[in-house]
Amino acid sequence: MFQLRVKNPVSDDYSYNALMKKEGSDWVSYNSDGTAKMVMLWQNKTQKVSVAAVYIPGVTLTDENWKTTDVVPVNIKVKKDQSSADSLNKSDILVMKDHEVDPTRATDLTPQGKIKGELKHRLAKLNLTVNLGTQFNLGGTATNPITAVSVEGTKTEADWTLITDKLEGQSVVKPIKLFEAAYAAGEGKTKSAVAKYECILMPQTIASNGFMVKIVIGDKTYTWKSSNEVTLASDKQYNLTLSVGKDVVIVGGFSATPWTDGGSSNIETE
Repeated sequence: MFQLRVKNPVSDDYSYNALMKKEGSDWVSYNSDGTAKMVMLWQNKTQKVSVAAVYIPGVTLTDENWKTTDVVPVNIKVKKDQSSADSLNKSDILVMKDHEVDPTRATDLTPQGKIKGELKHRLAKLNLTVNLGTQFNLGGTATNPITAVSVEGTKTEADWTLITDKLEGQSVVKPIKLFEAAYAAGEGKTKSAVAKYECILMPQTIASNGFMVKIVIGDKTYTWKSSNEVTLASDKQYNLTLSVGKDVVIVGGFSATPWTDGGSSNIETE
């Protein structure tokens, strides 16, 4: 589900703050707290409206959150412990930025006359690959010898002004535990064990030597610190590769790509 805001500039009677729920193959509109179904109508066939949509796990948006003046920002945060799939997903915030929809433009609507909706990731994602040196195979790598992975130095909360799409007042720097997405065992002196991790982070810029990854193996903690400034942008995923030896961590690459694992779907407007 997600929340949809439709603002008619000339009539509040045709403006809506709706909760959209997927029922079968249809998106059905409810009032903002989801307690009753509602019908959203066009004022006429030509009136333009502004449309925005948001999904924030566990948050119900009020009319005040959608205002353009005297607005009440929404406090958003990522989970400090994202080591489970559920907690990782609950850190993922989706948004369709406020934009004009003109019912006279065929490209703005579906063939059935419904609003087109495409939500993108508002935050950033980190994909971490850890290559373990083959010397770890001596102790056995049939199961992952890494017992904990965390990212440190990032701000985990912010105040989000929805219509202008601004993040402000970012605060609370705390370690974030990562989710183990995949693991492949090593073998002998030629095949390294490979562990893959994921987490979702607030968009922000971290000063040089402020962004750190900590990896715990047995009673030893390995730390990698970025000597460069790190910028995390909305709807981007960052791919970081680290190689861990007995006494060293070496960075193999840090790159960004679009975070495009989503799609678009029709929003019920009738």
